[in-house]
Amino acid sequence: PNPLDNKNVRLRAVLMLYNLGTNAKPALPALMKSLKDEQLRSIRGLVIETFTDHFLKDMNNAEKRNALPYFIKGIESSYDSERNNSAVALAFFPKQSVVTPLTRALHDSNPHISLVVASSLYKVDPDAAMKAGVVPVVIGFLPDKHRQIATMAARLLDEMRQQPELAVPALIEAAQSKDPEIAASALAALGGFKSETNTTMPVLVKALKDPDERIRIQAQYA
Repeated sequence: PNPLDNKNVRLRAVLMLYNLGTNAKPALPALMKSLKDEQLRSIRGLVIETFTDHFLKDMNNAEKRNALPYFIKGIESSYDSERNNSAVALAFFPKQSVVTPLTRALHDSNPHISLVVASSLYKVDPDAAMKAGVVPVVIGFLPDKHRQIATMAARLLDEMRQQPELAVPALIEAAQSKDPEIAASALAALGGFKSETNTTMPVLVKALKDPDERIRIQAQYA
């Protein structure tokens, strides 16, 4: 049997190429081919991550046009890693090509992927992101019981700094979290809404007296 038909062998090959970084550019045609290979679906997420981390920013327009349909398809995959990394990849393309698939993927069943989609959509077209309701979607993850999701949501609200009438009250509530990491992330985001200091300042001042040092420090620098 052909050893290249072995999925583990292919996985190790992709890992080696990923670790080579931009030095793996001679293998770009093979990586492009692997995007089309249905037998590689379970490891295609890593293939796409290799593109996003090492190649997409320097690929020419023709190469990106050839790859784009596979990232659009990937954002609808049943594999979380493929959807996640496809959402990251689509941020490297013009808005007219990717706003529609990103908008469709905004309510992904995986909270992390939904936030990645929201971030990519905002990067490529802030107006389309607002129209799609990105801010309420992100706010919905602030109360998430998983610290990583809640802090990621707070950081994204800080990055966008849009719709303060929605974002600021939600961040104030998150700043009361019993998880100091979530509370600190919310305080950091509040500090970015400079136009809302009348509302945010009392919360930040109160946090300066919090018994947790991480919260005090974050409030000081917000």
